[in-house]
Amino acid sequence: MNSKRLAVITGASGGLGQAVIRSLDAQGFFCVGLARRVGASSDIWICDVQNESAIELAFKRIHLEYGALDVLVNCAGVASRGDDLALS
Repeated sequence: MNSKRLAVITGASGGLGQAVIRSLDAQGFFCVGLARRVGASSDIWICDVQNESAIELAFKRIHLEYGALDVLVNCAGVASRGDDLALS
């Protein structure tokens, strides 16, 4: 287990997620990123946050490996392609 405060960041392979990781890391947090693909830095785990089972498994593993979560930052976004007027 790590003695630093633990932060989990979704959307960690994107620009916003990476910026949040850098900021929290500079503030002394241990960061675990969740992303659909592996990014350039930090401890990034593959996890599609659209899949509820994957989320449950990821957070169980995080808790077992690192302990209690201190901060959760949701940066994951979902883009929908199609006619904007057809979306509800």
